Amino acid sequence: MARRRPSVFGFLSASPRARAVATLDLGSGGSAAVWRNDDDRVAYERPDGHTFSLYLEGGGGTRRVDRRSCAGWPGALCFMPHGTSSDWEITSPFA
Repeated sequence: MARRRPSVFGFLSASPRARAVATLDLGSGGSAAVWRNDDDRVAYERPDGHTFSLYLEGGGGTRRVDRRSCAGWPGALCFMPHGTSSDWEITSPFA
């Protein structure tokens, strides 16, 4: 039996810098969370499940480092499909 991969939530939960400030169970295996993070680097290795990320505040210091320049901004929406790896650097606070 194949071992289940962590979700993006699981990868962030393992980071010593990221913290979930609010969570909500949406049912049917879905959830929503508000995260705060800064001065961090997070690698998502083939995460389980699809993830939508919306920067409520900040995000300008968040950039994807495994691809051509791709950075966040307040109001940016990011979609991370199931199983797609990515590597992120966070140099300034966001929520």
